[in-house]
Amino acid sequence: MTVYDCCSLDTLIEAYKGHQRRVRGLRETTVHGYERLLRLFVRASLGGDPVEAKRLHPSDVTGFVTSMSGR
Repeated sequence: MTVYDCCSLDTLIEAYKGHQRRVRGLRETTVHGYERLLRLFVRASLGGDPVEAKRLHPSDVTGFVTSMSGR
């Protein structure tokens, strides 16, 4: 089982943050800013725990970005 199969939102967020630090070399302030948006996106798209990241589709991203454009 991977983090993409089924996990808590916090587990998914920590994996994402680790990836951003290791692979992209992002600073903690940037990672922290992304975390807030990721939490909003995952909850809007997948609901409560457990979350299954593999259920996400490009249309989920488009819908979320569109919904945030007025903010």
